[in-house]
Amino acid sequence: MSFASYALAQLAAALRFSSDSPRVRQWRDVLDGLSSGRLTVGSRTPVGGTPAWVTLEVAHGGFATGKYRAGGPLLPHERAWLSALDARTDGSARQTLNQHFLSDAGRQALREMLDTGDYRIDVPEEAALLVVTWLLDRRAHDEAAALVETILPFADRLRFYPRPAARVDDGGDRVHLRSAHEVAASLRELRPQAQVLAMNEALAVWAPLADRAVALWLERVVGERPRLVGGRAIGTLDDEADEAWLARVRAFLADDEAARAQARCTKHQRSKSTYHRLRAGLVTRLRRPLDASERARVLHALAGRLDKHGAPHDEAHRVRRAAELAHASRPTHRAIAEVVAARIEASGEPDDGRPELDATLGPVRAHDATTPVPRAIVGKAQRCLSAPLPTLIARGVLRSGEMLATVAPQRTARVSARHFGDAAGDARVEALYRRVQLAFARRRSLLLLDLQHQTRLRELPWVAALHRTVGAKADEVFVRAARDVLRELAGLHVTTYPQTILPNPLVAELRNLANLAGLDLPFTEEIAADIFMGTFSSKFVQAAQRASERLFGSLYARYYDVDARALGSMHATKSRWGVATYPEYDALCRVRAELAGPCARAVVANGRILEQSQILTTHGLALVTGDLEVEIDAEALAWRAFEDVRRRMARELPRGAIALRNVKNAAYAWRQMLFFLSATDEATQRTFVARVWETERDMPSRLSFQPALVGLDALVRGERFTADGRTWDGGRRFLGWSAGPHWALG
Repeated sequence: MSFASYALAQLAAALRFSSDSPRVRQWRDVLDGLSSGRLTVGSRTPVGGTPAWVTLEVAHGGFATGKYRAGGPLLPHERAWLSALDARTDGSARQTLNQHFLSDAGRQALREMLDTGDYRIDVPEEAALLVVTWLLDRRAHDEAAALVETILPFADRLRFYPRPAARVDDGGDRVHLRSAHEVAASLRELRPQAQVLAMNEALAVWAPLADRAVALWLERVVGERPRLVGGRAIGTLDDEADEAWLARVRAFLADDEAARAQARCTKHQRSKSTYHRLRAGLVTRLRRPLDASERARVLHALAGRLDKHGAPHDEAHRVRRAAELAHASRPTHRAIAEVVAARIEASGEPDDGRPELDATLGPVRAHDATTPVPRAIVGKAQRCLSAPLPTLIARGVLRSGEMLATVAPQRTARVSARHFGDAAGDARVEALYRRVQLAFARRRSLLLLDLQHQTRLRELPWVAALHRTVGAKADEVFVRAARDVLRELAGLHVTTYPQTILPNPLVAELRNLANLAGLDLPFTEEIAADIFMGTFSSKFVQAAQRASERLFGSLYARYYDVDARALGSMHATKSRWGVATYPEYDALCRVRAELAGPCARAVVANGRILEQSQILTTHGLALVTGDLEVEIDAEALAWRAFEDVRRRMARELPRGAIALRNVKNAAYAWRQMLFFLSATDEATQRTFVARVWETERDMPSRLSFQPALVGLDALVRGERFTADGRTWDGGRRFLGWSAGPHWALG
């Protein structure tokens, strides 16, 4: 599929939900840029005339839209500044503001922001003029002039100045998944549940109306209360009616019509419902007396209602109605979410997290009663909880490796910023560097081809100027701190989410921390099969060589037939893109992928090659448990990974892409399981396999997982797979990518 075809498919998918959503606008911009030639997909600089340091708006899949994140319409604080300057708000507004902040008065305003910390950086460009001001204060005039010269060509369209905001709490070791403002906004997006609203309406509106209809007909009963006997109604209705009774009927019908005009509950409108028959009788009686059949229908409905619910004036009926009304008057989830959102906003600055949420999540009082906050709303609100990483994991806030990767930059930024502050002897630059790094972490990655790398923090001209000016090497304390955070993040992922591979954003953070700590750790990211160029960079080979050395002779190495000697003898060559590659490694992965049979589909063929590379590198597991020496309970982690495999393989999924993706993820979890199991002794491995066999009885017959279990059993007993991944007794090597229909789908 071409890039234009992919973008067109994404636009079509977005249009199914809305015609004017931001997603629709983004994909239209992508298509316009591709058709005009203004966008070059796969490049580090996809927008013509724009350097790599400019933060671009990026759509799903890494497609640049052509718009700048630091550009676009003027923001409220910019309009306020322009008003104070008595300047125009036309196309030259940004040029005016950038020039103002280069003046003496503007630099003084920026200096005050640096001193107080009362500013926010949403995109990295907004730090540039703060850095210029700091450089001038340090008398680094040449660096400041060079930086101004670099950014000046974009001064007419980009914000190089920060947004005024109350100082954000540093938080120490605390991190938060979302800001208070973001969480409050998400709570307010919660929509009322139609079924709950209908039920509340039935209890609060239609039940009392039904009682009024019953009471009106009871006034016309002669003798004993009607009842059903053998399916027949026993009782008598008086057809005579005085004017007072008819007036009450008219009032009832008026209230009924008003309720119908805004009804969500439709049960009362059904022609066979008791309420409908009682109401229809009252409507008819206003015009004329009822005939015998009409009177019989009303009498039958009335008797049935009385037998089931009792009369409205009965004590038991009144108690039940009071309880139902109290239930219906409880605040809805939407109303509770609004209260919790208001509490969150009132408890601190909008851009901060919240270190304490107990009072915020206390019961909501309404109608002289208290209602506990529902679990779903508690889960949403806790996303702004500011706490150490283990606490957020224990509270269920961080439920995946991707969520852990989202908060990881907050820990990394504090470590690197502390180094800068200490090296420069200036707390102001520590806060500035931390905020720049956090803003940079929010940049979305581009789709890159030809082994290009994403823009790095040091490539931002103002960050490079800081490094050149401070010019200090990381001291021993800083290195130790970076290593501690590196081990913490890597260890938390492996021990908390043992069934999933390291997500790419977390890989980037681990690599960044390793560089800060002076460690040579070749963490490798997961490559998308549809953009794989057929070759790997040197870090993949380095990771595979280290992993093979540590796993030599292990269950993992025998299961996947890893040849440590072949990996150790590989040599690098220069590729056509000017970076070092290992053709021998590329060929090895390709040969291993083709052992299970040829594949005509390019994406599937790429996926099989990439999976073999992940097997050889262990996707960072060998680095985490080996180089970083993260301590693990290997048997427990292996079992948790297997439980994820079992859960995935038991899912009821239709055949197709979703089922294949589920099998792929199950195979990845199976690989994680094998890695952990390889860290145990043979006796533990045999016990583990026996325990696994016990689960086979619970596996659905439609998904026969037995070949994988037979294969594992054989390998634990010392046997090996054949070249095509089979054992003599029907075992199969479990891989995620398959050339044809996957055997695990039956």
